[in-house]
Amino acid sequence: MNIQNKSIRSEHSCGHSRSVDLRRLRSQGVLSEREVKWCQSNGVEVAYDPIQIGWVPLECEDDILGTFGRPNPRPFHFRAWDLKDSAEYAAMLSSERLWRYLPEVYPGPISADDAAQLIELGYEDHHQVLAIEKDGHAIGQVRMLEKGSGTAEVSYWLGEKHWGKRYASSIVAQYCDEYLRQRPKVYRVIAVVHTDNLASQAVLRKCAFTDSARDGEWLTLERLRRAS
Repeated sequence: MNIQNKSIRSEHSCGHSRSVDLRRLRSQGVLSEREVKWCQSNGVEVAYDPIQIGWVPLECEDDILGTFGRPNPRPFHFRAWDLKDSAEYAAMLSSERLWRYLPEVYPGPISADDAAQLIELGYEDHHQVLAIEKDGHAIGQVRMLEKGSGTAEVSYWLGEKHWGKRYASSIVAQYCDEYLRQRPKVYRVIAVVHTDNLASQAVLRKCAFTDSARDGEWLTLERLRRAS
């Protein structure tokens, strides 16, 4: 499909189809599950709307806040960690509360030198670790580990002072969308979450992840790329 047509056609169970204007107003509501699947199958970009709790065309006109569509920059930037981030990186990782639902044990306070060593380790082709940047400042981290057979595992964390700002669902949706565009051979993204971490489970489900498996205290959710 040529996105310049500015509309999509969605098949309905009754056999007929209707057009969906990609430039429609944001206030017209979110796409249906069938419409989202159609967009994913045909390379039409959608974005998660945290206000209406659903997916809308990326190019829709925002008549709610005026900061939603393609003409405006995306709210978060994902970049490699830099040595200049060492102090902030150490401060965020030194929060014991941050480690509550991580698979690793809290190592205790981390020094700027320790953080610098972690940053210098870098990442391999199959293991992407990036800082989440907002308004020029690092606020957390996203990570994607390719596990083979077209599957990658996403994880993320935010510095404690950035909790409660409703950033997480937008970050996960944006990062996964960008990663899948860059890695066409990856068709499945999974996330492993502690069963007590209800907040992260809710974030992932808002971002089109569904329950896949459970192993003791750990729940696996998955998001599948739709074939074109």
